[in-house]
Amino acid sequence: MVPPFEKIIKSFAIDTSGVMLILIASIPLTNPPYLQPVLIGAAFIGFYFFPYILNTGQTFGKRVEKIKVVDKSGADARLWRILLRQLVFLVLSIGTFGIYLIFTFFF
Repeated sequence: MVPPFEKIIKSFAIDTSGVMLILIASIPLTNPPYLQPVLIGAAFIGFYFFPYILNTGQTFGKRVEKIKVVDKSGADARLWRILLRQLVFLVLSIGTFGIYLIFTFFF
């Protein structure tokens, strides 16, 4: 069963909030100079990709919303497909400044 679009957006917002909290917390960190980008990159991977390795088909946001990424048959999706799906979702969401999310809502 396909979850409502609102649950998908809420789960994405929860994961994005975690990344933004780390980003805001890392702003005052300037010494050593590479620390801030490393923390932001770790938060990005830690909230968007790493949970799929631990829990097949669920990030923290998806767990809160009680949804999961599965195949059409309802079986657990393969890890590479989940990671590719998440990467495309993030690139399109960030690259279009959220217009992608509005566009997909109508389809």
